[in-house]
Amino acid sequence: MKRVLFCLLVAGCAAARPEPDDTRRALEAARQQLAREEQALAGAQAEGRPVDCARATKLGENICMLSERICALVERLPRDPANTAQCTDARARCAAAREKVKAACPK
Repeated sequence: MKRVLFCLLVAGCAAARPEPDDTRRALEAARQQLAREEQALAGAQAEGRPVDCARATKLGENICMLSERICALVERLPRDPANTAQCTDARARCAAAREKVKAACPK
């Protein structure tokens, strides 16, 4: 009975962990979405249009949420400097987005 429980536990743990390919696809999708959000945030400022602060704030929040998602996905991958760099880059993008929103929409 103990062996059966142990086997079920091991099988359950293995099934709960996503495959690296699935994680890499999710990571790439998150990176692409983050880039789109950054582009949208920079768009109004680059074109000289008045900044919609509510939209800019939302975009900044989305960028930071995506950066944390990227870091969570990187945690599932093998430890590697390139993987770690993706998280570091994403967090830097979050910080930059916060600064852009702060500069464009002073309280």
